[in-house]
Amino acid sequence: MLSQDMLDRLEQLRLHIHGKAQGGGGGTRASRVRGVSAEFSDYRDYAPGDDIRRIDWNAYARLDRLYLKQFMEEQENICHILLDCSRSMEDKWQNALETAEALAYLALLAGDRVRIVCLRGKETRPGPLYHTRRSFEQVCAYLESCACDGKDGVEAGVLALRELPRGMSLLISDCLQPVSMDRSLKWLQFMRQETVLIQILADAEVHPELEGHLNLVDSESGEKMAVTVDRQALEAYLRTLEGFLADTAESCRLREIPRVLLDGGDFHEKMLSGLRAAQLL
Repeated sequence: MLSQDMLDRLEQLRLHIHGKAQGGGGGTRASRVRGVSAEFSDYRDYAPGDDIRRIDWNAYARLDRLYLKQFMEEQENICHILLDCSRSMEDKWQNALETAEALAYLALLAGDRVRIVCLRGKETRPGPLYHTRRSFEQVCAYLESCACDGKDGVEAGVLALRELPRGMSLLISDCLQPVSMDRSLKWLQFMRQETVLIQILADAEVHPELEGHLNLVDSESGEKMAVTVDRQALEAYLRTLEGFLADTAESCRLREIPRVLLDGGDFHEKMLSGLRAAQLL
């Protein structure tokens, strides 16, 4: 679970969603459904960047805390966090979980609804729907119950999603599958999702330190292969990796989908800077 220091940092940020909310109530996104009145609905905590004209100063005088008034025509967005649960995610599973937690927390802070979807091929089923920041502990508990034990790649799981409500889909994956990510991204857009790809790689995948005679094991299939790693082999691997990352970036560019690449190191800092670079914060 994310540390309290990290949660405090997230409190100062807002998840930026370009699209409009589609339904529900009590959120902070502008809705496609036009309101017919400014009827008061509820309060929520003030967050930096909110319109200070909507602060209830009477509540502040009584409670010494800033609250914003919400109105009936404001509706929340649905944020789907799609988590790649294939076996290749094992070495970066903790980073994937913490990324999902951070995104869920940001969405809940904004008053949006959150749903975690563990991608497990044809067995993929959307998880519960969470609303309000008080449900964050439930989100964390649900994520802790997830495991990277899926046999199928991302594509089978994404294509199994047939009835996603219009909203935002944040796809967390290493993108290591036999086929490109293009079909998965295309399907999410067809499902009217504002899609973001967050690609997570292990530091050892980006900066391998291998040498000599080795037995490599495919994390997905369990297939073993005897190889000899020398300078020439490492150079060939790095060229292949560069091509793989370039292809993934190009698929996202052609579909105008933001892509955040996280590849080890100071993970939390890279996550925040990557989300900012993609204009999601």
